[in-house]
Amino acid sequence: MNIVDLAAPATLFEASDPLDEQLNGQAVQQGTVQEVVLTAMEFADCRLKTAKIVTADQHELRAGEIEMIYMERIAD
Repeated sequence: MNIVDLAAPATLFEASDPLDEQLNGQAVQQGTVQEVVLTAMEFADCRLKTAKIVTADQHELRAGEIEMIYMERIAD
């Protein structure tokens, strides 16, 4: 995995919401990578599996990468 700048601008997208199909693919939050990773980790249900973060340089982070960033760089 590439090193991701936690201060870089990013957008969190909810790729699939089993409870509300209107939200599928919608942007949930914009902010820094750190902020949107924290929000994504609050998706305690199955939504984290389909969430994605797109950074300003168009790098996409999926569930496994989001969890890894959280565990290795934010949760400490």
